[in-house]
Amino acid sequence: MINIEKHIETFIFHPEELTASEKLDVEKMISENEECRMLADWYGELKREIDAIERQKKKDRPSSSAIEMVANEQAKRKQYTFRLAAKTPAENNKRMALKTLRTFISKEEGAIVRFLQGEHDSDIQIHAISEKIAPDDVALITVPGLDELLISKPGGIFELESSPLVSDKIQSWSSCTLFVPVDRLDILVEEHTGNVFLDSHQTNKDELDIGFEEKPECFELHLTTSEDYTIQKVVASCGGEGFLLGIESEVVEIPKSIIKGRLTSIFFYN
Repeated sequence: MINIEKHIETFIFHPEELTASEKLDVEKMISENEECRMLADWYGELKREIDAIERQKKKDRPSSSAIEMVANEQAKRKQYTFRLAAKTPAENNKRMALKTLRTFISKEEGAIVRFLQGEHDSDIQIHAISEKIAPDDVALITVPGLDELLISKPGGIFELESSPLVSDKIQSWSSCTLFVPVDRLDILVEEHTGNVFLDSHQTNKDELDIGFEEKPECFELHLTTSEDYTIQKVVASCGGEGFLLGIESEVVEIPKSIIKGRLTSIFFYN
């Protein structure tokens, strides 16, 4: 039954890998055997679900990373203070209260970026909200007067402890630029054996092909893009931390030292 099951799986998912004779044999098994028919129905439903996810993924990922954000002048005239969660322990309430310094919007892209500061400290937070940022996506932002590219936690929240940003300057900004990922690849490391697997179900294979090579100190991603599709920035997200990776001649190096835990997500931006 193992060989039969494998043939049915191939028949549903990759029929081009079977010869004409093998296809006829599988079709006959499905038509004559109730168990084979149930198995084919199950694989067929699974394929439809996977195809639906692929279509949704391609629909949701934007074609361009950069979103130009402009200051919301109405929000500038009124400051807001709120707490991150209603169930915050009493001893942490002071630390968690945040004041809105500046709000930036893009009506065209349906995005909002808020710069926030703790009421009782100088730490700055940035909250980026957009349908183009999934709960586990990493966003990037550039701001006036700062050369450094800021990297968010998963979900679009930037936590800047001991930040060089000053609240007075933030309140004078007229714009900033938000970057959302246009593509993604997940690297999974088997905990006990150290074996590495690539999960590319969220990668737009029509635009980006990724080759993988393991070296002693790093992993290399070899990118091949379509004619109008370019990758300019790459970020690795692991354990809640984001790392900007170098990209040269469409080769990305991922140091093994930053990979901690089972899952590392690689985000691509243009």
